[in-house]
Amino acid sequence: MFLATLGLVAYRQLELFWVYSLYGIHFARIELADMNRVFVILGVMAFLFGMLLGHVKDQNPQPSVNVTSWQHQAYIWQRVWTPQHREALQQSHELFSGLRILAVQLNHGEGIRKIAVDTRLLQQDGRPVWLVVRIDGQLPSIDSSLVYENLFNQLHQWQQAGLTVAGIEIDYDSASSKLAIYQQFLKQLRMKLPAEQQLSLTVLPSWIESPDLPALLQQTDTSVLQVHAVLSPQQGLFDAKLASGWIARYSQLAPKPFFVALPAYGMGLAGYQDQKPIVESETSVRVAGQMQELSVEPQAMAAFLSQLRQRHLPNLNGLIWFRLPLENDRRAWSMSTLKAVILQQPLVSEWTVEVQAQPAEAGQNNSLYNLILRNTGQIDGVLPEEIVLPEGKCQIADGVGHYQVNSGNQINSNGQRLSFVRMHSQQLRAGQSQALGWARCTSLFKEIFMLIPERLTIKFPRKSLSCLSLLMATSLAVSVPVNACGPDFINRLLVDRNSTLLYMPEGNFSFEAGKLVDIDNKLPRWKEVKAISMEEFRSRMSAEQLRQSDIIDQMRASHSIEQAEALSAGLDPEQRLYTLGAVAFKLMDPKAVDYFSQVLALPEVSGSFMGWTLNTL
Repeated sequence: MFLATLGLVAYRQLELFWVYSLYGIHFARIELADMNRVFVILGVMAFLFGMLLGHVKDQNPQPSVNVTSWQHQAYIWQRVWTPQHREALQQSHELFSGLRILAVQLNHGEGIRKIAVDTRLLQQDGRPVWLVVRIDGQLPSIDSSLVYENLFNQLHQWQQAGLTVAGIEIDYDSASSKLAIYQQFLKQLRMKLPAEQQLSLTVLPSWIESPDLPALLQQTDTSVLQVHAVLSPQQGLFDAKLASGWIARYSQLAPKPFFVALPAYGMGLAGYQDQKPIVESETSVRVAGQMQELSVEPQAMAAFLSQLRQRHLPNLNGLIWFRLPLENDRRAWSMSTLKAVILQQPLVSEWTVEVQAQPAEAGQNNSLYNLILRNTGQIDGVLPEEIVLPEGKCQIADGVGHYQVNSGNQINSNGQRLSFVRMHSQQLRAGQSQALGWARCTSLFKEIFMLIPERLTIKFPRKSLSCLSLLMATSLAVSVPVNACGPDFINRLLVDRNSTLLYMPEGNFSFEAGKLVDIDNKLPRWKEVKAISMEEFRSRMSAEQLRQSDIIDQMRASHSIEQAEALSAGLDPEQRLYTLGAVAFKLMDPKAVDYFSQVLALPEVSGSFMGWTLNTL
């Protein structure tokens, strides 16, 4: 009875407070006495409710929680080291006790590759490191002598550089049927390693039920259970329920201390409907077409860890996070987000839409506004699902990037709702922003601008007396024509986009283009080709082409023109200028025009450059 009465009073006071906030618009319109009464009652209710909860908790003591302090380590998986590694190592020094670093990679169709690790930077960092050898599970067999030779070569170089090498980790996605052969490989490696050198391996959940797993684990000093990126794309990157079961089962089987590898990143899948989609994660695969994005929300991982801490898990020694966040690694969590998850800090996302007014054109009774979506919270967040334009003030709009404008079917007294709708789920790092779109609106004044499902605020030009702002509420929406191809596109063609595109006459680009200009037979002719994986594409490159490709990858990941300029040394003029133009274009910098003009002004652009250009788009 007490709880029911308390709930009723709370509901009534909150209802009054909400009505005041929603319809009063300005808090100045709420009487001070009313506000004081609301807050006093809420304070008394909170006190009484806290006493009640404390009494109930005393009557029902909870079982003790496992508060074992786990080690936290991180994988460094980039095949190209950049100056950003220095900053990431400095920021993570108090967070991770050790680093697991990709040093040797053996891929199907690419052969062996030694990673040029910045040993001087790691020596200055001072933390113990693990040398990781990655072996492609698609290989028909392991070339043991080749792996041993490159592994020990890297180990010797690291030790000569003064690194504290804690051990060797083998990451081999072997089929369960090949574990017996894998055991022999590890047994020989164990015999070749110094006695003081630890040996570890990555364990897949599919191995847990294999009868060969116990003998495999006997060859190592420790192991790492990987619970991410082990499912089909339809099941996602990480399943907390399955992962919890795998960890519990493995903790009963593992005879020695083990770690669990957890995801702090996302990935894109090109050719998502194919049987073997191409994966894009820490490096770009440069494949045309849409990407299917897979990611793990920090809040979901924090909840998973909270449950994991309460379980009794023998031999669980710590967690290894994949992967160390770099500033240009757009699919990895930011360092602040990863830190918040590990230290169990509050995980709150907050969004702001910044409105940039464009100069009004003569004779126009409306203005053009660019809209920028910014993550103003402390952690990374998934882009809001929907952002609703103000009521009845905008005639046309269009989204860019991950958003498109949609005229919804939710009818009210004023018409339909016009909003920006997210097309693909994507994380946006804390403090970063991206273009949302543009809108042409008339006499903008303070209106409700609704975001689903997160809280949103809005910034607007000070010089405009009539501007957008945000209030926590739902809004009435209006039906307006949608322009998806720019301010000057014929609106009537987009009243019903599907019907327009279905019934417009079919055209042939080559035929129509031929009416405009004669075909130049000296230019390369386009032909449809089958997409190939990045590994196969790189296997066809020469050593010089691989070097240039790595430089271009670093430039394209830059967040400023100056940073890209600093990385561009060693490229041919056409490659350097074109890539700088692409970086400037991505950053919406007017310098892009200058760079592309310089490309066109070069005395001669070779056919090989044209082919390279098409492959980098």
